[in-house]
Amino acid sequence: MLSPESDRSLKNLTPPGPVDLEQLAEEFISRIRLGEHPSVEEYRQRYPELSAEIEEFFPAIAALEGGKYAEPAPSKVSLGASVPEQLGDFQIVREIGRGGMGVVYEAIQQSLNRRVALKLLPRHLLLDEKQLKRFQREAELTASLHHTNIVPVYGVGENGGFHYYVMQLIEGIGLDELTQKIVATAASTGLKTNKSPGATISLSGEETVICSSSDGGSTDFPLKTENKVADLEFEQYVDSPYKIAALGIQAANALQYAHDRGILHRDIKPGNLLLDHDGLLCITDFGLARVAEQNDLSKSTDIAGTLGYMAPEMFRGETCRQSDIYGLGITLYELLTRRFAIERTSRHEMIEKITQGSITSLRRIDPTIPRDLETIILKAISPDTKHRYQKASELAEDLNLFLENRPIRARRVHLLEHLWRWSCRNPAIASLSGIAFSLLLLLGVTLAIGFERERRERKKAEASAQLATATLDRVFDRFVPSRIHSSETTSTPADYSEPVLSRESADLLAGMIPFYEELAKSTGSQQEFRLKAANAQHKVGDIHRRLGDFQAALAAYQRSLELYQQDFSEAKTLTIATLYNEIGRIHSHLDELPESKTSHETARKLLETAIAQNQDQSDLRFELARTYFLNARQSRPEAIQSGNYRSPKRRLKPDQNPNAAQLQQAIDILEQLIASDQTRPEYRYLLALCLQEQIPDQIPQSESDSLKQARVYSILENLVKEHPNISDYRHALVKSYERVELRNARASDITETVISRLKNAIQHATHLVTDSPTIPEYKISLIHSHNKLAHAMDILTRNHSPEIDTRQSHDTAELSLRTALRLQKELAEQFPESAEHNQWLAKFELELAMIVGKKGNTEEAITLYKHALQILEPAWKKQSGPPKQLAGIIDATEELALLYHRTGSDVDSWLMWNKFDEYEKEFEQQFPELNLDNFRESHPEPNRGGPGPGRPGHGPPHERRPPRPGGPGQNNGRRPPR
Repeated sequence: MLSPESDRSLKNLTPPGPVDLEQLAEEFISRIRLGEHPSVEEYRQRYPELSAEIEEFFPAIAALEGGKYAEPAPSKVSLGASVPEQLGDFQIVREIGRGGMGVVYEAIQQSLNRRVALKLLPRHLLLDEKQLKRFQREAELTASLHHTNIVPVYGVGENGGFHYYVMQLIEGIGLDELTQKIVATAASTGLKTNKSPGATISLSGEETVICSSSDGGSTDFPLKTENKVADLEFEQYVDSPYKIAALGIQAANALQYAHDRGILHRDIKPGNLLLDHDGLLCITDFGLARVAEQNDLSKSTDIAGTLGYMAPEMFRGETCRQSDIYGLGITLYELLTRRFAIERTSRHEMIEKITQGSITSLRRIDPTIPRDLETIILKAISPDTKHRYQKASELAEDLNLFLENRPIRARRVHLLEHLWRWSCRNPAIASLSGIAFSLLLLLGVTLAIGFERERRERKKAEASAQLATATLDRVFDRFVPSRIHSSETTSTPADYSEPVLSRESADLLAGMIPFYEELAKSTGSQQEFRLKAANAQHKVGDIHRRLGDFQAALAAYQRSLELYQQDFSEAKTLTIATLYNEIGRIHSHLDELPESKTSHETARKLLETAIAQNQDQSDLRFELARTYFLNARQSRPEAIQSGNYRSPKRRLKPDQNPNAAQLQQAIDILEQLIASDQTRPEYRYLLALCLQEQIPDQIPQSESDSLKQARVYSILENLVKEHPNISDYRHALVKSYERVELRNARASDITETVISRLKNAIQHATHLVTDSPTIPEYKISLIHSHNKLAHAMDILTRNHSPEIDTRQSHDTAELSLRTALRLQKELAEQFPESAEHNQWLAKFELELAMIVGKKGNTEEAITLYKHALQILEPAWKKQSGPPKQLAGIIDATEELALLYHRTGSDVDSWLMWNKFDEYEKEFEQQFPELNLDNFRESHPEPNRGGPGPGRPGHGPPHERRPPRPGGPGQNNGRRPPR
């Protein structure tokens, strides 16, 4: 046997003269068997004429022969000397790991008083340049990775001849120890492990192969555990397939993170996967890692990795992302089956099994393993890279789908496909004509069967998806029928019945929208279900709008618009334009008028462009008419305000409306549509709204306005008779009845017709509130009607007309006002964040306090005044409003001071007069250009829903202000000077 130290021995192995590949291979094998580590690159340089052949065959020779005759000792590195107790800032505590590249110690970083893992190389005299570069590369690559499931590197340095880097100390165990424990347990309980009799088996599986330009195995890691045998605390994380799948997700996510940064680990195995006490899995030991090439395939003359976890391509000197996925798949395989995927026999046999893909399927070992999980693992460890997951994130996604009991992406490989893949890997054998013919015949039969089975399964899946979709659609249509989809536009069947809406139903439907997305994933019909989800969002927005939840409605409409715009070619112009109009209505409710106008203008441009291409589209023309109406109407909707109180705006006369032309355009379109199709009630409905917008609110009306108003009543009354279950028609009739301007009305203007209209409004509004108590807009209309009736009766009683029963009118006014107050309290409780509702509640309390005070019910009047001030004063102090708001507070303090004096509560009266003086001074300071008394006279309190006369019982301020009472103990009726 030749000595490896003998120069002569090498010369004798080197063939003289011309050489052939076989001679070089014999020399290469002999040197390996002598314990040397010859480099493939060395032979390429020595024999450039055989460079290609050497690169192709020698790496495999090295893998087959490299470690077979090597001494076992070098697998664990020696530092060559005792390690110092102190290394710079680090106090060495104890050794916790040793491998082919270095030794890992537990240490204390004294400057930060934290425990760390310290990985040391031997003194550089014991290392060659290649080892040092590898160590530095490991530190650099690992330090560049910052992920929950990758052990972080804190720093790197050199001290006292030792190169080291610092890592987080993991309190836990390596998966290799768990593998050792569960494999041993399975063997002892009789689970077959297919161990050959005489074979040497390393239970940890840590046979690290590093041939050619790499050296030494690496099994060291920054792990601290008091017991090297896995105990029950850690076994709980691998005692079920679902928990093992969860660990796989953590590792796959970490690998994807590294791959995204161009880093391949190249040695994924149980020993490099650490598990802490909380079940957190971390990847460590990037000693063999390298930066991937741009094509994601790293070619090298090195064969590096741990035999048993190396992918087949690694024996060809190739490494890619799928190689890391393979190592993770093998690890999960062993945890699930409690046996090694590759039997620990000779290296030659192990490599042959790996390259041939001779791995037993999981369920043949343990039938309890879920079929989907087996499919995932087998895909991850496929011998061919193109049949594996192309990204670690795809593996993580399938594992997550498995945990959620949802269909996985991977598909099982059937027998014929197995045979086909095998023949691709073994072309010489597969080329035999008889076998090839049989395979082709079998392929045809199996494909036919497979296609038929797939067709049936697809048909079954489509039928299931259609059933689920139909069920979802029925649920949405039950809560939000298509008529509500655009409450002012769509057709109305005679038997239509509106559902009872609530926030609960809105939340329920919103929670069901993701099911459309799930159906899209399971069937692949992304576009179809995206449009269904968009329609569902639209309906949820309709519910929120009708419930007065305008911010939620706006969000739903905008989300619906986003989904539709992703497939704009499939979404109809009508749908998009309708959505823009709904968004504009919401902005109008929120008093965001510029945004409202922008939305309606966008809808108008879309519709006008579409109509220009086709004049006969009645639906588009109707929506355009609706757009003109929404853009032209003046009155601010009865909004549920979340901001400060704003008084209703005075309406312009129709001939002063700058958008009057658009309103007339809408009427012209609707008249044409009705003439061509009288069966569509929504045409008549919108026409009535447009005509009402053209009629002034003042009474008495002109003859032409009276005729137009009569037509509006006729249209709406007929619609209510024809479709009594359509709330929108009845609500429009209510608003038409109560649309009366009472600001400058005289007693002679309050005719029986006006009173009858207001009473009709109350009757229909009560019907709406009874049927739909959750819709705030209906309750607001009922409040309008009661409030206006109270003011109308007050105008009559103040006129002292002989034909009017004054007591009855007073009683009617008080009853209507009390009803309005009760309903307003309900609204304030329903929307506690609304400043406007609370402001109106206070105003009604002041009005009722004035009435009951005049009737002698002083106690109730005081209670009403006090509660009103409890609302008005904090609102004013929080943010000053218009002068009318402060004037109302001054009036209330004055009235309350007088009532206290009448009841003998002089102290309370005195305190209230002090407050009165303070507010008067504040009025003079804030509004110096205004005289308070003149301001009261010229700005009487408006009625709800629009300008109106003063409060019942109010005359000019200077006529109703008696002398102020004096302070406590004074009976002269005046307060003493200060």
